[in-house]
Amino acid sequence: MSRVAIEVGQLVFHGLDADEAGRAGAAFSSELQRLVGQRGLSRAAAPQRLPARPRPEDIGRAAAARVHAGIAGQGRAP
Repeated sequence: MSRVAIEVGQLVFHGLDADEAGRAGAAFSSELQRLVGQRGLSRAAAPQRLPARPRPEDIGRAAAARVHAGIAGQGRAP
């Protein structure tokens, strides 16, 4: 089994306070790890639509899906 390491130097969520940004960042990390673990780097997941009133966790997961799509070559990373 091969190991993949992805380093994100800085992750900025504009419009979120420190607590919300921390929650969004944790959701981002968990979701990106899940996507890479399940799909590797060759098969991107379908883009996620945000609800009308997204929670910080929703924002983090959606950002991770976009980054994963960019890494997988099937979309543009933010």
